[in-house]
Amino acid sequence: LSAVVARASAKMLCTCLTVLGGLATVVYLILVWNFNYWKKAGINGPKPKFLAGNLPNMWTQKQHIFYDLKKIYDDFKNEPVVGYFSVRTPQLMIRDPELIKEVLTKSFRYFAANTFSDVVDEKSDPLFARNPFSLSGEKWKTRRAEITPAFTNNRIKALSMLVDEVCVRLSDYVKQNMEKNGSTFDAKELMSKYTTDVVSNCVFAIDAQSFTKENPEIREMG
Repeated sequence: LSAVVARASAKMLCTCLTVLGGLATVVYLILVWNFNYWKKAGINGPKPKFLAGNLPNMWTQKQHIFYDLKKIYDDFKNEPVVGYFSVRTPQLMIRDPELIKEVLTKSFRYFAANTFSDVVDEKSDPLFARNPFSLSGEKWKTRRAEITPAFTNNRIKALSMLVDEVCVRLSDYVKQNMEKNGSTFDAKELMSKYTTDVVSNCVFAIDAQSFTKENPEIREMG
């Protein structure tokens, strides 16, 4: 009897292991089945790894995924575009300046969909959720139509000079304070000063003096 039970147990164990092995194989194939996506498209890129794709820091959190992207960018300096994977989702990195210009101007309607729209919660972050870079589909189309008239080439060129002025002030402020207080800054306060000066310069054509005054009037007014 004990021999029969042992054989039955062994058979059951073998069956369970076979099923688990089969399931593991199916899961693995599902996760890697499209890893030849960019190869079939004739686009070069790094070889993706199981689960991580080409962004291992997304899982390990040892560094920001920016460093993964920078490595991809640096490793394929001679390629106009590079195909990589975020887990198992194919992503395209455009390196060629002319292609970037084409995408951001004439062909942007074909590239409006982005992953930000899937991860940004409108309730928890209503401002960023309404940003055109975080929208897709009809929402993106509507918002783009609203803001496009304000960002013609001539207007952007005119505003860029005003923004450059504020960048110089920011740089001078950082250098001066590093000499006095070391290399530690309140990032929120620093960016608030910068944003205040950019907005006041570009919208109201006035210098808010955020980098020279302790409590500039425009910030006190809200």
